[in-house]
Amino acid sequence: MSKFLEIQNAIKSLGPGEYQRFCSEYSTRKFEFSNMHDLGSKEGTNKTTKGIPDSYSIDENQKYTLLMYGTVEKESIAKLTKDIKEACDERKTGVTKEQIKEIICFHTNTNIKPGDYNKLINLVPGIKITLMDIDSMAHDICENYQGIANDFLNIPIDTNQISDIKTFIERYDKFSINSPLELDFIYRKDKDLIYKKIMDSKMTIISGKPGNGKTKISLEILKELEQKDNYTPLCIRINGLNLYDDIKTSIKNDKKYIIFIDDINNLNGLNSIIDLIITNKNEEIKIVATVRDYLLDDILNKLNACIEPNIYLLNKMEDSELIDILEKNYNVKNKNWQEKILKIANGNPRLAIMSFIAVRDGKIESLNSVYDVFKNYYDSIFKEKNISSHEIDILFYISLLSPISTSNEIVKKILSDLQIFDVNEFKKLRDMELIDYFNEDALKICDQNFANYLLCKYLIVDKTITISDLLKKLYPNFINKFINAINMINEQFYNEETLNYITAEINEVWNEETYNNDWKFVEYFHNVNPSKALLKIKNKIDSYTKEELPEEIKYNSNVYLNDGLLNLISDFKNTEYLKMSFELLLSYLEKKPGLYNEICKSLKDYWLVKELYPSFALEIEITGILYSKYKEEENSKMKDIYHILLEQSLLYCLELEFHISEQGKNARIINLITLKLQESENVFLFRKKLFDIVFQLCDENKCNYKILLNESIWFYDNDQIEILKNDVQYLDENYFINWKNISITQGKILYLLKLKCEKLKVDIPISLEKYKECPEFLIINIFEKYDYGKSNKELIQFLENKNKESYTKIFQTLNKVEKQNIKVDNWKIQSSLDILFKYLIDKDASLFKDIFKSYLYEDCPFVNGLFFIRDILDKDLLDAIIDNIIKSNTTKKYYLLTCILNNYHNKKYIFIVKDFIKNQNTTNKYTLSIESVIEYSKYNKGLLENYTKEILEQDEFGLYSCYTISFADEEHAEIVYNAFANKKLLEELYLKSVECHGDYEGNLGYLLCINNYDLLNKILEKDRYNHTGKIKNIIKKIWTHPKHNEIISYNYNKIIDSNLGYLRLHSLFESATDENIKNNQIGWFKNKILESKNDKEKIYYLFYVIGEKDNSLKEELILFLLDNTNNIEIFKNVCLFSHSESWSGSRIPIIEQKIEFIQSLLTKIKGKDKLLYIEHINYLNERIDSYKQEIKRTQIEEYVDDFLN
Repeated sequence: MSKFLEIQNAIKSLGPGEYQRFCSEYSTRKFEFSNMHDLGSKEGTNKTTKGIPDSYSIDENQKYTLLMYGTVEKESIAKLTKDIKEACDERKTGVTKEQIKEIICFHTNTNIKPGDYNKLINLVPGIKITLMDIDSMAHDICENYQGIANDFLNIPIDTNQISDIKTFIERYDKFSINSPLELDFIYRKDKDLIYKKIMDSKMTIISGKPGNGKTKISLEILKELEQKDNYTPLCIRINGLNLYDDIKTSIKNDKKYIIFIDDINNLNGLNSIIDLIITNKNEEIKIVATVRDYLLDDILNKLNACIEPNIYLLNKMEDSELIDILEKNYNVKNKNWQEKILKIANGNPRLAIMSFIAVRDGKIESLNSVYDVFKNYYDSIFKEKNISSHEIDILFYISLLSPISTSNEIVKKILSDLQIFDVNEFKKLRDMELIDYFNEDALKICDQNFANYLLCKYLIVDKTITISDLLKKLYPNFINKFINAINMINEQFYNEETLNYITAEINEVWNEETYNNDWKFVEYFHNVNPSKALLKIKNKIDSYTKEELPEEIKYNSNVYLNDGLLNLISDFKNTEYLKMSFELLLSYLEKKPGLYNEICKSLKDYWLVKELYPSFALEIEITGILYSKYKEEENSKMKDIYHILLEQSLLYCLELEFHISEQGKNARIINLITLKLQESENVFLFRKKLFDIVFQLCDENKCNYKILLNESIWFYDNDQIEILKNDVQYLDENYFINWKNISITQGKILYLLKLKCEKLKVDIPISLEKYKECPEFLIINIFEKYDYGKSNKELIQFLENKNKESYTKIFQTLNKVEKQNIKVDNWKIQSSLDILFKYLIDKDASLFKDIFKSYLYEDCPFVNGLFFIRDILDKDLLDAIIDNIIKSNTTKKYYLLTCILNNYHNKKYIFIVKDFIKNQNTTNKYTLSIESVIEYSKYNKGLLENYTKEILEQDEFGLYSCYTISFADEEHAEIVYNAFANKKLLEELYLKSVECHGDYEGNLGYLLCINNYDLLNKILEKDRYNHTGKIKNIIKKIWTHPKHNEIISYNYNKIIDSNLGYLRLHSLFESATDENIKNNQIGWFKNKILESKNDKEKIYYLFYVIGEKDNSLKEELILFLLDNTNNIEIFKNVCLFSHSESWSGSRIPIIEQKIEFIQSLLTKIKGKDKLLYIEHINYLNERIDSYKQEIKRTQIEEYVDDFLN
């Protein structure tokens, strides 16, 4: 029986008094009456009393709404007429007609005819008459007021997990009296910070230790959001059942919601729920969730697919805040008691309250630990309820595995294998209020603290089952449940004896032959037995065959740490086996040298400067080992690898600011702490040792001091002046003072440090002035001072009165910098060079020619487009420049010629253009643009065709790209199109250059495709994934062409006839925003439907494309097909949806969207001749049923996936 019929029948079965109270409650919620007066029911009973009306409500304008509750089904028209007239009778109500705003009449008749209905609602002029029939009520309750069904009719519609704040607190406190939420809230400074985080993001997670007030502070913020910001709170108390449908029916589009999920780690189908919320049409939804700190990483990893939440780490309470709670809520003012409670609670409000219970029970002296507090409270429950050992077993496994849905066959088998699947016991424990057993399906311990205590008591204190036996039972399917339980025990009930017992038990299992060689054990339990795990890791590394060294050794920072073994080794960084684990890291590198960039990232992310108060002993050790490895290595490539590791480690360690995450290695950064180095002997010594290694490297000429040009190692701020002083003094006394014949790089270092000293007002040692001894550095320094948009007077003054030799020296210096790859600002130097040449042209053209020859002789360092050429109007000067370039031996000759000849078209240079490609003997060739070749072809008839053929013969992407770069606007496209008499040659060039960036707008491609319909398919083949976007633009233009039907049909038929792929079909019909194109596409589809309506295969292909379209267009075209044929077999070949799907989180929303579309389509079809389309309606209903079954299967799959993982 459907819920609707169940509700309808339940309403009919209510007694008179029950029915009146039911209608009153329903009216209050539905019509949002602020006051409601019941006259027809006897207070405190289910009996009725005589009175008219049965209920009434008064609005702010003193207008009355009168409610009449009728149940009669026979002669209901007469009864309703009588009720309405009596409600208007002032003698019976004491209210005049003018005071009545509305009369609402309830009835259970479902067969009122339209004419009778119309007469009834218009029976009294001037008064609104509303009829509430049983069908409307049943539907409304089913959809919107599930709580009424549960409370009044005992029919659960949802899973009973969503409630308002008040109900949530009532449910919570019912099972958690040890730490009730109804206590007065004691202000915490965290509240305002959390409130801001919630307002700034879609989802906020509050994480902290168990019992530190996460739930309480969340609810207080929810109350504020409800009162001040008009949010509707939806509070979720998880019971293990799938929440998806509950959430979906609870959210309306006209409200702002704040959804609170307590202990989100217990939420089954997590991603599907979050995905449903964040993709909801209602954008005014925020999520707040709580999670225990040791489960945060796992939740973040799961959420990573759909959302990145804001995180707030809630720390323990101050002692003063706990005292406030004890004094204000429990009147605990005895200082000795307070001190005892504070010692045990350690900032945890839950433990403080539970300790108070012990105080109240006179057991304060027996309390010495958290376990004692729990034992004092929970042991009384075992005694009171006379819980059997079998029931304790069941409670233990539910605590360990919950929340659980027992209707799932896989889960049922698991519980049966553990011998705890006992429905009668579940019911009994539910009746004891120890577990939730909602709908006789979802199992969960009511009180999480009770579950934690039970786990500790069962496993650690009583040892009812040894940890070793439990591990073997749960491994491997439930290893995460096992680890969560162990983590909880260590977190909440830690002591050394417990830790030693757990360690010994896990080791006992690990030593068994079955598990000893199981690599997963190493991954899960390497921290339990580090020496054994390291031996396993060593053996694994030793078993690897040494891989070949990479062809190219080059540092790359854009890598991910996806290597499991590398991450595993990094976990030993904070253990006594630090040195051994680092040796293993390097052994792994020797076997897999291709991982050097990943290892470099690992060093920075996990090994170097990762403590809030570092001693730097580890960092000194690592850099020392890397330097030794570098010095000792004989293989040149391996030596380069060690140099990269060493150089990057030095660069990182020499920074003055570090970012440290408080979370575990595998988590995303949650709480990012900035560690700014402060003056200390440790810091001074650390930097000195690093500088020593740097200078030893430099003395070997490996990095030529380049490492010291990285500004991040000199990025001192006002709080680090003493570090700067110490660095400068040490470098001055030990290194700078000994520098002779200062190089460009050394000059840059000295000048950089001098600027830092000037800025922070630190005394400048005389050695820092040595940069002035390097003329080459002074040149570079001037060129690097270029300031965009400014006059650059200093550069101009520098150039004044310079002779040819001086300019030659400038170019030689620039050439040296370029050849030695010295770190400079390339753009500033290039821009300064442009100013230099403009200055010379304006000053003396003759001098410019000589200077430019010198520039060519020095191989044109930092050349970039010769932009100054564009301002030269003197053709003789341009000719002189070209002649000098042609005569020069510069390696950049043809690049320079392209810069000039693309902007200066002179007939005399046709000889250069004609053999431009042939004359280049280098691997990397340059080319003129096609527009320039067209200009030069005016002087040589066959030039364009011959030049293009030479380009095609080279078959190089770079040449195609540079040659076709001027395929741009419509004007240029027409010029190119008209210039080619041989259109086949142009088509060949276009196909070769499809993936280049020329003709992005598709102007030339369009001209070619309307001339040759076949070309469109060839372009689609070359650019099948539309990487450049041009094919999209070509087709868009074709849709505006007068012959668009003809061109599109030709290519559509060719794709289908030749089996050229469905992807090409979709490319022809990209969604358009232009109304003209949209209408042309619709017209084409309709013509094609008429043409194909009797051919199943053609309809299939056609709707394969249409299935990708938006729902409104798809629906229009399906209905058009039905208007022209009612052949059911044809209809069954219609693709209703896209053949590909993509989603994050859960697939359920995708399936639901399909159901919604079919339901909308059904509504339209039912408006036609129902008998004519009865087969179609039946077919679509079957599709809906099929998708509903698919939702159920998907829910089970996602539930089981969450349960097992």
